[in-house]
Amino acid sequence: MISGSTPICSGTPKSFSATNWQSGYYWVGGPSGLSYISQVGITCPTCSTTNVSVTGYRGGYASIKNSSGITIATYYFWAGPPIPSITGSTQPSTGTGYIYDALAKGSDYTSYYSWSVTGGSYDMQDYGIDFVYITFNDKAGYYTIGVQVSNVCGNSSLATLDVSTPWYSPVAYPNPTTDILNVEIDQQERSTTSGKDSKTYDIRLYDEQGNLLRQQKTQGGTVQFNVQNLPNGIYYLHVYDGVNEKPEIQQIMVEH
Repeated sequence: MISGSTPICSGTPKSFSATNWQSGYYWVGGPSGLSYISQVGITCPTCSTTNVSVTGYRGGYASIKNSSGITIATYYFWAGPPIPSITGSTQPSTGTGYIYDALAKGSDYTSYYSWSVTGGSYDMQDYGIDFVYITFNDKAGYYTIGVQVSNVCGNSSLATLDVSTPWYSPVAYPNPTTDILNVEIDQQERSTTSGKDSKTYDIRLYDEQGNLLRQQKTQGGTVQFNVQNLPNGIYYLHVYDGVNEKPEIQQIMVEH
């Protein structure tokens, strides 16, 4: 029943219109949710077409009510630049690519995403869209991923996500594999990470449904999993180092 457009920029009113307008109808507006909108202006509350303006930013609404004060229709809009956040692994493995997503309230198909990484050596595939592919090259590195998102109202503030890479990164080969999967824990990295020789690694192989298929424990060297009888597909190798709660995870392809 209500037609309009979003976002609305502060100081730039937009036209809203309603179909099937009847006598006694009127417009009201205000902030919605956790909003920083202090005012929604309606230039002609009793007209079927009116201009809507905002002071502030985030979510707002424009509603039509009848003469009894009952809401007939509501249009929710965004005000101001987007507000982004970043999701993705905070403990990525060294040398393995990871996808990071930007969830940006107030973005639309015209929005541009400007990604950045600080803190060490990395490779990034950035196309100005809502996700990016990053490979971190430093062991025991600390990085900060950042993103700014634009819409017609301007640029967002910088959203950040801090990540760290481990001292060790287990090597799984060949990948893809046909019969034997080798998982190698480097002895020097093991000693550097733990400071002692008694550290035990718990190595597990899961399928896409989360079923545990293979498991071995080792204090270093090479572990072998026989995957000859596993169907072709994607599997996930989890390596627990006995210190961190979260495992190092690598994607494994089985192709016969």
